[in-house]
Amino acid sequence: MTPPRPSSSSDAAAALAELQALLRREAADEQEELERAWHLAGHAQTPPLEAPELAEAVAAFEKALQTTPEQRPRASRSPVRRRRSFKGRWMALATLAALGSLLAWFLFTPVRLTAPAGATTVATLTDGSSVTLNHGATLQYRRGLWGRTRTVMLTGEAYFDVKPDSRPFIIETFNATVEVLGTTFSVRAWPEGDRPETSLMVTSGQVRFAPRLAQAKTVTLTSGQMSRVLEAATAPSSPEPFNADLAMLWLDGGLAFIERPLSALFVELERRFGIAIEVDSSMSTSDTLTWIQPRLQSAEAALIDVCSHSGCRYEQTPTGFRIVGASE
Repeated sequence: MTPPRPSSSSDAAAALAELQALLRREAADEQEELERAWHLAGHAQTPPLEAPELAEAVAAFEKALQTTPEQRPRASRSPVRRRRSFKGRWMALATLAALGSLLAWFLFTPVRLTAPAGATTVATLTDGSSVTLNHGATLQYRRGLWGRTRTVMLTGEAYFDVKPDSRPFIIETFNATVEVLGTTFSVRAWPEGDRPETSLMVTSGQVRFAPRLAQAKTVTLTSGQMSRVLEAATAPSSPEPFNADLAMLWLDGGLAFIERPLSALFVELERRFGIAIEVDSSMSTSDTLTWIQPRLQSAEAALIDVCSHSGCRYEQTPTGFRIVGASE
């Protein structure tokens, strides 16, 4: 994600014209210093993607301001030169202050990644870890706060491949926290729907899992285990085995829906395809069902199959579909 440039081309042209007018009023030996500050600032307009590289650029900028091949020892300068260098130094300090503001903006503005409806999104984080976001899921973090920990905030479902590091990798959801050093796992955390919980499924390594408001109530999961947090102050459920092939089916575009209400399946289809599904009040959606699709091509294809098993029919609407009983 590339941050926007801090000024437009018209602003830069106006500033350049102002600088040129200033140079014409200055002594020749002063022009060199002012021009150098201007060009150094120009090279820093767009920060690089990685915070360490940005820090290196700032250090190089500061060094260039202080020492250049053309700079002469202070003792060799005439009194006139010493007095007139004030404006050049002020220009350099002002430029450095502007760059510092840009650096602060870059480090502390949150990065927000969202998977669009109908697609998953794969992203590589600044530490080399990768995350795959399921349809509609959002991941947010701040580059500048990745110091002693690597902390991200997740809404929705995501699969993480965390690179080993001495700093813990922490995922915060609406009601839980997940802490690892380096492993692979899936987290599902939708705060709404029939099951507002955070579920954790570990495919390799060890992961610590705790409710957000009661960190002491921690459980440790190993490969092939899963757990759930229902409330922000309630201990996670005891670790239990899970079917990784079914749980990770969404990574290949499929869907595994195991013993859950029909209403929850409709919510899942809404998230997956970015549509609205209305359910007629006469239609019962509380019955549970198991529905597994290795490849889910469209919402309509899903409704054809589901309604054939659940005794319902669907109608298209401007925003999606309406579900009614078969007898209507």
